[in-house]
Amino acid sequence: MPKPIFINLYQHKNKLSKIFNRIKQKRRIKRTFLKHFLYQQNMRIAVIERERCINGKGCSFLCGKLCPVNRQGKECIKLDEKNKPVIDESLCIGCGICTKRCPTQCIHIVNLPEQLKEKPIHRYGINGFELFSLPIPIFNSIVGIIGRNGIGKSTALQIIAGLLKPNLGIQGKEATFDELIQHFKGTEAQTFFENLKEGKIKSSFKPQQVDLIPAIEKGKVKDLLKKIDTSNRLTEIAKELDIEKLLESDIKHLSGGELQRIAIAAAFLKDANLIILDEPTSFLDIKQRLKTARFIRKECSAEKSIILVEHDLIVLDYLADYIHIAYGKPSVFGVISMLKSARAGINTYLEGYLKEENIRFRDYPIQFQERAPPKQEPTAI
Repeated sequence: MPKPIFINLYQHKNKLSKIFNRIKQKRRIKRTFLKHFLYQQNMRIAVIERERCINGKGCSFLCGKLCPVNRQGKECIKLDEKNKPVIDESLCIGCGICTKRCPTQCIHIVNLPEQLKEKPIHRYGINGFELFSLPIPIFNSIVGIIGRNGIGKSTALQIIAGLLKPNLGIQGKEATFDELIQHFKGTEAQTFFENLKEGKIKSSFKPQQVDLIPAIEKGKVKDLLKKIDTSNRLTEIAKELDIEKLLESDIKHLSGGELQRIAIAAAFLKDANLIILDEPTSFLDIKQRLKTARFIRKECSAEKSIILVEHDLIVLDYLADYIHIAYGKPSVFGVISMLKSARAGINTYLEGYLKEENIRFRDYPIQFQERAPPKQEPTAI
C-alpha cells in the first residue's frame, strides 16, 4: 500500500492566494459583464419607421436575413401580419447591421442615456417612438417647452390636455389615473394628475397644425367662436388679437396667420384654467407675434396656468417664467428635462449640456457673435 503524501500548504500560501485571487477576479469580471450586458439590453430600444419600410417592394427582408441573431436560429427580427419587420428588443445585441444595410434607413437601434432609468410615459406601438417624463403646468406662471422637431413635445401636450392616454410603455393598455399617480409618486406631476382626476383642472388645447382647421370646421368665424364663448369675451379678445375684421369671413378663406389667431382666441374663450398652446406664433409676422405674445402674457393669472411649445427664442424669453428642454433623437425617443427658470433654460439649451442630468444633447453650443456692420464704400453722386 503506497504511503500518503502530505503537502505543507503553508509553504505554498503565496501561490494559493494568487490562484484564489485570480478566480475571484474572473468571477467579479463575469458578474460585472453580465450586469452591464443586462443593463444595456434594458436601455436599448429598437424603432422602425413603418411608413418608410419597403419590404416586399424592392426589399426582400434584408434586415432579417443579415441579422446575426436570426442566423443562429432565433427570431430577433420577424415579419408581422402586415409583412413588416418587428424587432425583439430582448434578443437584439445592438450590432447595427440592420440599421446600416436597410435601403431606406428606417431602422434605428439606440442606446438610451444611462441616467435615464425610468420607464417611458408612452410608446406608439411595437418598435415605435418612446416618450420619457412630462412637463409640469404651474398656476400663475407660463411654462415653455423648447426642443427640436420630432421628439415628443406635441405628444406631451396632448397627454397633459387629456387628449391622449399614456400607456406607460405597455402595448394595448391605457394607464388609469391611479396608475399615473403611483408612477409619479413624490413629484409635482402626482399632484397634477390628482387634481385632473378630481376634475379641478379643465384644459383648453390649441393644436399645432392650424392649417387643417378648415377641413374640420365649416362656416363663419363669428358663429364658430360664439359656440365656445362661455366667458362672453369674444369682443374683447377679438380686439386684442386684431381679428375683428375676420369675424364675418368664412373660415375656409383665411390664411395661416389668420387661422393661428382664430385658434388662439378659441383656446382662451373656453371655460378652462389650463391653456395649452402648441407653437402659438407660427405663421405670424413679427408685429403679430409681439401682439399675440403680449396678449398671452396678460392672460396669465393666479387662477390660470399656461403651457406652450415655442421655437422663437425671443418670444419664449418674453413669455415663459419656466422652461422644459426636450431632447432625444427624432422619431426614436424624446425626454422632457427638469423644470428650469427661463434664463437658465434658454442658456442651457444654447449650450447643449444639461448639467443636473449630466447629459449632452448637442455636440456644439449655439453662439451669437456681435459684429460691426460691414464698411460700405462711398458711392459717387
